[in-house]
Amino acid sequence: KMADRAEGFKARRARVLKEIGGGLGQKDLSPKGSIDGPIEDLIRDINQCPDGSIYTTSSCSGRITVFTQAIGQRKGGRWDLCSHEKVSFEEVYKAVHVGRGSHSEQGNVDGEKRQTLGRSEAAQDRKIRDRGSLIGSESVSKNGTMTLNDSKEATMSTFRFEPFILCCECRDLDIAYKLLGVANRSGMRESGIMGGPRRVLVGIRCSLRLEV
Repeated sequence: KMADRAEGFKARRARVLKEIGGGLGQKDLSPKGSIDGPIEDLIRDINQCPDGSIYTTSSCSGRITVFTQAIGQRKGGRWDLCSHEKVSFEEVYKAVHVGRGSHSEQGNVDGEKRQTLGRSEAAQDRKIRDRGSLIGSESVSKNGTMTLNDSKEATMSTFRFEPFILCCECRDLDIAYKLLGVANRSGMRESGIMGGPRRVLVGIRCSLRLEV
């Protein structure tokens, strides 16, 4: 059984590395189609470890998003901003107060150059706090949630910061415990080992997140 488990691990690792371009971060199965830029080096180093005892099964460098839905909508919606890189105040402001979608994974406006809003960050911040200058008219619900009302329907935009997350398959428990130790010492306190009779997986994550 141990031999079968080892052979199964080798086969899965070889298949995954082939799918993502030899572990170089060239492509993956996500909608974006590639490993997130900020963690390309990390993914490459893990997947090219000399003894072949570990490989990555899924990853995200973390992302910043603004997602808009109609009030009461349960499924679907519109991504006004989605970035795996750092974003500026102006980009978030534009997504919430001006933008109506069209932001790419890098947080840039499709087919357009970024435009400066022509006012200081302090003035912009005051405008946000004063709940002014949204497209259409704005209302605040009983729980203080800011919503956007236009001529068609009321919508609500949610700003999220989601942290780095990584999942790896390890050859055996010894390797998994070593990886878990590194993750915990790096501050990823929500990490853990998952597995069964066939596979040993390590999920690396933390609790640092924000939703507004």
